[in-house]
Amino acid sequence: MLTAALLPGAAVFAQPSCPPPVEGLALQAAVHDASLIVIGTWARTEPGATTDSGRAIIQPEAFLKGATSARDIPLATSFRSPCRGTAGATGDRVLLIVTGDPEHAPFPEPERAWVLANGRATSFVTGAPAAGTEADLVARIRSLTGQYTVPAADQAQGAGMDWGKTVLPVGFAILALFGVGLVLMRIWHRIDPS
Repeated sequence: MLTAALLPGAAVFAQPSCPPPVEGLALQAAVHDASLIVIGTWARTEPGATTDSGRAIIQPEAFLKGATSARDIPLATSFRSPCRGTAGATGDRVLLIVTGDPEHAPFPEPERAWVLANGRATSFVTGAPAAGTEADLVARIRSLTGQYTVPAADQAQGAGMDWGKTVLPVGFAILALFGVGLVLMRIWHRIDPS
């Protein structure tokens, strides 16, 4: 026992293990807890105040959960974890399950991040393809959220209101109902002036 305690063994030099990528019930829980699930391109990484921090800037391509916006998404990164960012880099298409405030969100844990390339979803943790294809992973998440929205490329594609087909007919219908109400009220006051 004394020898085992004094000689450094495998436990002393063991590297911290990374959790496996979320699958099955863990994926359902991760999707439920997420504030934002986005598919996008890792545009760049901006340095932070310290050497182990920064911001990953993601250009969104599609949203599987959360508000849809064409704005770049800044995610605070911390490079202290040996698992974090092991498979992703600038220029990669990624699928990220983000928790926390979407406006000031941290980069997700590596088990909630995948690199999307050649129709495959590769885990940040293992660097190995996930079970199934990119389409399978997106379909599983979409079945849980019921959302797949693509941001508008410019303001012309954004949501708008058609005045000729929506506002004017509804406005005329409201005025007509108001007019009918006034006529009925006038008739009623003739019948019962009190």
